[in-house]
Amino acid sequence: MRRIKIKLPFSNESLLKRRFDLIETAKILSNNEKFTIVEEEHYDKMSYIVIFVLEDSDKIKID
Repeated sequence: MRRIKIKLPFSNESLLKRRFDLIETAKILSNNEKFTIVEEEHYDKMSYIVIFVLEDSDKIKID
């Protein structure tokens, strides 16, 4: 499992637009692997998310 923190600058974007941009960046950085958002914060000029990427999800056996 990998941990990635993504911070992006924003000015007057809506929360929906910020979240969309952060998730799109997360998809790119995770190489389209499954990921979970574990933390998300939004400030006046910046927003960030922390994700855990589940690598090699096809190798995981679920009983």
